[in-house]
Amino acid sequence: MNIGAVAAGDPPEGAATAGRTRLTALHERGARRGKLTGAERDAACDRVRVSTDLLDLADRDLVVEAATEDEPVKVDLFAALDKVVAREDALLASNTSSLPVMELGTATTRPQQVIGVHSFNPVPVPDLVEVRPSSLTDAQAQSRAEDFGTRVLGKKVIRTQDRAGFAVNALLVPCLLSVMVAAGPLGRKSGRGLHDHSRT
Repeated sequence: MNIGAVAAGDPPEGAATAGRTRLTALHERGARRGKLTGAERDAACDRVRVSTDLLDLADRDLVVEAATEDEPVKVDLFAALDKVVAREDALLASNTSSLPVMELGTATTRPQQVIGVHSFNPVPVPDLVEVRPSSLTDAQAQSRAEDFGTRVLGKKVIRTQDRAGFAVNALLVPCLLSVMVAAGPLGRKSGRGLHDHSRT
């Protein structure tokens, strides 16, 4: 699979340099901790080419967008990718956590090929990746995105609905509320946490 990733920053050259620096540091840390050998570190870093030109993504099978969570930026980026990526069945994926995938898909002429693929931070550590199709994403695109998550990334895939927030948050918030309720009556904030009305 021929993969590209897009992150938007201002200026583009600065964002590209910062991205390369973060990637190298992440792999250096992994090598120091014994998670990968020096040769694996070097090979992983060598597979990544950094560019500020979207035209370099023209031949990709999959492009993953990881721009800032700014709706106009992401919508404009998907419209541009739609014009640049030549392969008609290429997947255009978003790492968004707050915007509907459908909205990004409708900025393109191929909404059936647009899908959410969200990795948790730092990407190499958690075993999970969320795959979030919109109601316009076709089944083959979803299957290919899930295959990318399991086969290429080596992660467990969670299928989620096209809505804001992460699947883990949808599970975590009810658990936290349950713990708070079990701990006692919830009252007004005192500045030192929740006020315990049993002592007043």
